[in-house]
Amino acid sequence: MSGSANDALSEVRRLLRERAGIEPDSFGQASLAHALRDRVSRSGAESPDAYVRRLGLDAVEFQAMLEDLVVPETWFFRDGLAFRQFSSFAKSWTSSQSGTLRVLSVACSTGEEVYSLAIMLREAGISPDRYSVLGADISQRSLEFAGRGAYPGRSFRDSSESQQAVRDRWFRCEAESWQVRDELREGIAFTRGNLASPEFLAAVPPFHVVFCRNVMIYFHDRARRIAVGHLHRLLSSDGTLFSAPAEARIFQDAGFQGLGGECPFAFRHRSATAEEPRAVESAKRPPGALRPSPKLAALPAPAIASPAPRESKSASRPATASPETADPPASLLETARREADNGRLDEANSLCDQLLAKGSTSAEIWFLKGLVRQAQGQWNEAQRILEKVLYLEPKHYEALVQLMRLAERSGDDRAAANYRRRAQQVAPREAK
Repeated sequence: MSGSANDALSEVRRLLRERAGIEPDSFGQASLAHALRDRVSRSGAESPDAYVRRLGLDAVEFQAMLEDLVVPETWFFRDGLAFRQFSSFAKSWTSSQSGTLRVLSVACSTGEEVYSLAIMLREAGISPDRYSVLGADISQRSLEFAGRGAYPGRSFRDSSESQQAVRDRWFRCEAESWQVRDELREGIAFTRGNLASPEFLAAVPPFHVVFCRNVMIYFHDRARRIAVGHLHRLLSSDGTLFSAPAEARIFQDAGFQGLGGECPFAFRHRSATAEEPRAVESAKRPPGALRPSPKLAALPAPAIASPAPRESKSASRPATASPETADPPASLLETARREADNGRLDEANSLCDQLLAKGSTSAEIWFLKGLVRQAQGQWNEAQRILEKVLYLEPKHYEALVQLMRLAERSGDDRAAANYRRRAQQVAPREAK
C-alpha cells in the first residue's frame, strides 16, 4: 500500500474511533484496507486522500463505509442458554406483573435475535399485547434485511424434526428462503442506533430485558464507558441484561451483578440482586429446540415446548444441508454441543472424534470441532479443521468468517482479505 493510501487508512481509523466509537483493530487491517479500496472505487473518488476528505464531511458516505465493514454473523437462537433463561424470566414476569414486558436487542444485526426472542415469548404462551421487542443496530442495510424477514436455510442450525416444527410454525417456505409469518411480527420494531453514540435511545423508557451480546468488544474504552452508561439507564431497576461470554467481565467491571446459577452471563443492577427470580435459577429444558452451531464456547438450543407435529410440505422446503455431506447422528452431535455449552470442551472434542471415527463426513461435525479447538486456544489446529469444513462445504459462511478472523489474528492480511471476499460472496444477498 502506498504512502498516500496508508495516510488515508489512518484517517479512516481515526474517523471510526471518533464517530462510531469502534476500535478499528476489531475489523482487522486487511478488512479496513479492502473497504477503503472498494469505497474509493465505488464513490468515484480520484484518490484515497480525496475520498477520506469526503468521508470526513459526508455522513451518508461514512454510513456506507460502515455498511461495507459490517459482516453479519448471526443465526436463530445463537447461544441458546440465554434464550432459555429469558423464557423463564418472561413467564415469571408476566405471571406476576401487569403491563407490557419491554425487551431490547442491542446490535441486532439482521434480526435473527429479535425474532428468536419473539418466538420464545409466543412459545411460552405470552401474547403480543403483553410484550414489545425492539431491535437496534448501526447498520441500515442489516435492519432492512431484518424488516423483510426472509432468511436462508443456513440461518437455522439444526435439521431435526423438532427444529423444523418450530421453524414451520413461525416461518413459511418461499422459493429458497424462509419468510417470517405475519403473526410473529406483532410486537416487534426495529430502529437504527449506535450504542456508543451519546444520543442512543435518549427518549426511550427502560426495558425489563436487554440483550447486549458481541458488541462491546468492538468499542474502544471511552466508547465502552458511554455504552455502559446507556445500558444502566435503559435497564429497569429489576431488569435482566444478557451478555456474551467474552463480554461478561466488561459488565462485571461496569457495576452489574452477575446472577450466577445456570446462566453466568446474565446481570442486574447491583442494588437489584437481593431477590433473584427463581425462574432464572432453575430453568429446565423441555423437549424441542432450534439450535445454533456455537461460535467459541458452544451453547445448546433454547427450550421450546413443541406441540404435536403437524404434517409438513417437505417437498417445498429449501435444502438446509449440503447434499454431499452425510448428516451425523443427531443425539451424539446434540450431546457434543451441550458439552461445549457447559464448558466441557475436552468432552465435546472427544464426542466429535467419536462421530468422525464412525466415518461421518458432515461439515457440521468438523465445524463444531474447529470451534472447540479454537476455544481451547489451539489456533493452528482450528485453522486446519475449518479448512476441512470448506473442503466439504465450500460456501460454509461461518467457517469463512472464522478463518478470516484467525488470519487477521495471525497478521496474514492477504488470507484475511480472501476469506472476507469469499464470505461476502456467499452471505445472504440482501445483507451484502
